[in-house]
Amino acid sequence: MAEENPIGYYIVSVQVSPPGLAGAKTLRMKLGVNAPNGHVQGSGEVTQALPPPFGTTPIPHISGHLQPTPVPELMMVHLIGEAIVPPPPNQPITITEKFVASLVINRQWEGTGSFTVGSNTVTHCKVTKIER
Repeated sequence: MAEENPIGYYIVSVQVSPPGLAGAKTLRMKLGVNAPNGHVQGSGEVTQALPPPFGTTPIPHISGHLQPTPVPELMMVHLIGEAIVPPPPNQPITITEKFVASLVINRQWEGTGSFTVGSNTVTHCKVTKIER
């Protein structure tokens, strides 16, 4: 169970997805949070119900910052990175696209948010902590 006000360094796994949309793009991330300075780093992937190789888009390096808000029980998380997009069939190339996510969460890492990979943005998402 996460502490109410974590101190030091901790790891959290979260899922960001539009509620009630079967087959929609879903972002899953494992993040390390340095609570004293608010720095966040980790990795993730965007999944969607598509045939391979198009169903998963890895995001190997995510970085960002956790910030307080005027509402004491809420925090904002801004994340950036590069996603590795599946190339066209039979093409030996690597395609990267900009990744950006913005979340408004409580101290239990639950809330709302959105994310963008390249020119595709998914909004009105629910943020939930994944217990592992």
